[in-house]
Amino acid sequence: MNEEKQTKSKRSEKEQELHIHIERWQDIVDILDDKRKVLLLALIVVVIGWALFAGISFIIVELKKSYTYSDITTNAFGTTTLRDEQKEVSYFLFNTAELWANSGIQVQKGDVISIHSSGSAHTAIHHLYESADKNFKPEEEYFDANGQRFKEESPRDKARRKYRIISNLPNSALVMQVYDGNGRPQLRPKDKDENSKKNFYYIAQHRENIIINEGGTLYFAVNDIVLDSATIAKMKTDNYQYMMDTATNNNDTLKKYITLIEKIQATDSCNIWPLKKDAAWLSKDDTKNYRRCLKQSLYQFGPYFDEETQKFDSCTLKTEMDYYMEHKYAKAWYDDNIGSFLIVVEKNYRKEYGSKK
Repeated sequence: MNEEKQTKSKRSEKEQELHIHIERWQDIVDILDDKRKVLLLALIVVVIGWALFAGISFIIVELKKSYTYSDITTNAFGTTTLRDEQKEVSYFLFNTAELWANSGIQVQKGDVISIHSSGSAHTAIHHLYESADKNFKPEEEYFDANGQRFKEESPRDKARRKYRIISNLPNSALVMQVYDGNGRPQLRPKDKDENSKKNFYYIAQHRENIIINEGGTLYFAVNDIVLDSATIAKMKTDNYQYMMDTATNNNDTLKKYITLIEKIQATDSCNIWPLKKDAAWLSKDDTKNYRRCLKQSLYQFGPYFDEETQKFDSCTLKTEMDYYMEHKYAKAWYDDNIGSFLIVVEKNYRKEYGSKK
């Protein structure tokens, strides 16, 4: 009796067993049950992983070959700088009408940089306007960063050389100043100050391996004349001296006339007649002769602009130089420029250059 109960109990347990049969993932189950297949699957996964890693690495290396810079920045002055582990290259678009344009590029004492530039400019918008208005070819051509080239320099152009930012070098060539301080940089090197002159550099279109004497910021300009008061005074003196040297008649009269002009200018007046007692010998013909002589002078200064009457040459004796001096308009000739240069500044981090990253 007991045996029959045990047999029935066992039969009942077997009838209650639950069998789960997986068909969808059976292949994977079979593989996992086979150690050799598991090892083969792991090997395949490793091979595929290494292949993906090698492929991505190859793509990165090729991209770096064609685009090596890992850091690109643009400063507040529009200069874009690209850097890698060996060097930095900065791109700055310079407007030639600016007198000492701030590039925002920083350099340290001992840095060695190379500068290349491209583009074109013109020194006289008003000449271009006159040519376009009258439909004839301008006398002056556009020039590159090497400066303006004259076919045959006139006495005026030769005399101007010594008053350029860097004297006796090509007119309107690209020049650079390294300035470390607040506000604006110097307008031009101070006379007889070698410490001041060492921060000015002649660049032109290409300049390799420039050694920086003092740290600071790179500023750019074209090599023209800055019309500060001291320069204007010297140019006026040159002009008077030229008039004296070239006068064929009435040299003494011209000398007295120039002396009178200086007295008149000291009173800030353009009317000669209140001072007639100092030159009773002057006549209207004397004034006409002087004006004729002024037109044939060394610099051939333009007319004075009277802001009260809004007319040019309302004053017999004053010239454009007097207007610039009165208004402290040092960059008058720069505002007549048009054009731009793309300036590329390269700085290496090589030890022999003494630069530090």
